[in-house]
Amino acid sequence: MSFSRLKVLGFSDLEIKMYEYLIKKGSCKKQDLIRDLELNEEGLNEHLSKMSSLGAIELVDDLVSPSPPRSFLQKYLRLKEVELDLQLAELRKVVNELQMALEPIYSESRYGVRLEELWQTIDSLSSMEMETIRMISRANSEISILAERFSYYPK
Repeated sequence: MSFSRLKVLGFSDLEIKMYEYLIKKGSCKKQDLIRDLELNEEGLNEHLSKMSSLGAIELVDDLVSPSPPRSFLQKYLRLKEVELDLQLAELRKVVNELQMALEPIYSESRYGVRLEELWQTIDSLSSMEMETIRMISRANSEISILAERFSYYPK
């Protein structure tokens, strides 16, 4: 087993070395880590704090113990899933906002008509005829008008 895969989780080389030491040895005192891994106490506390926040180790007074790998890794995975879900939700929000802002601009430049003009209500047959004439006169290249019949308008 290569402990170096812990780099993917954000472990530094020293933290990987410390975690490997703890997994193989079990529990130990901070002084054992300082002595066996040739660390200074200030650097050790910083790394232990980071590893503890990730859930990789448990600190009780001067005793350092590795957390069960299964629970530590599952906790880490759940944490990342939540973070990514939040990022994905934010991305969806931005995409929807962009789509709402850009679609009308694209449609107007591409088809020469604003979407709100396509969805407007028309009250009478004569208004329908006038709107159709206006749309035809503004068309740049072609226009398609689909209608089965206009009989539902009162004459």
